[in-house]
Amino acid sequence: MADGAVLKKGVLLLGHGSKLKEANDTLRQVAKAVEAGFDNTPVEAGFLQIESPDFQQAFDTLAQRGANDVIVMPYFLYSGLHVTKDLPEE
Repeated sequence: MADGAVLKKGVLLLGHGSKLKEANDTLRQVAKAVEAGFDNTPVEAGFLQIESPDFQQAFDTLAQRGANDVIVMPYFLYSGLHVTKDLPEE
C-alpha cells in the first residue's frame, strides 16, 4: 500500500457451504444485516465449498467495492447437514 493511502475496511463472512439452500441463504442474510449496521463498510458472504461465491470471489467483490483492508470472519453458526444429519446419527 502506498504511503498516505486510505484504508477502507471490508468484511468477508466465511461459511462452510451447505447442500441446504436455507443454510446458505442464512449467511447471505446475516451479511446484509451486518452491512446495514456499518457506515460505508462493504460486507460479503463467501463459502469454503459447495456454494458460491467462494472465498476468492467474495474477496474480489469486496476489492471491487473499494475495500483494501479485509477482515475475514469465520461463520459456522447455522444448522447445516453436519449438525442436522451427521451428528445425530453418531
